[in-house]
Amino acid sequence: MNGLSPRMAEAVSWYIFAPIEPAHVITMGSRLVHDLGVAGDDWDEFEAVLDEAYGTRFVVPRGFIPPEISNDSYRVAAAHGWLARRYPRVREWHRSRIRCPELTLEQLERMIVGG
Repeated sequence: MNGLSPRMAEAVSWYIFAPIEPAHVITMGSRLVHDLGVAGDDWDEFEAVLDEAYGTRFVVPRGFIPPEISNDSYRVAAAHGWLARRYPRVREWHRSRIRCPELTLEQLERMIVGG
């Protein structure tokens, strides 16, 4: 978790991530959906952790986080699946088809603190 702000590091340590790419090092440049695989119900859980870590409520436009039942959520799940773990090209194929806008941890933190 290189280069994370103290509050984001706290939130990330509370929430157990399973990045899509197993060797991915979580940084402020990590993309929430595309790298970390947060979508649907996972976002609701991580949002609660962020609320606690930052001591505030905030709103992220829903377009950044795919709903549980969506093509993007399917792609995130497939990129985490056993076939994708065994064959990195399969993982990359699914990840390349995620269509929601990218949102990095740095951008998310700016939304939270209003910067």
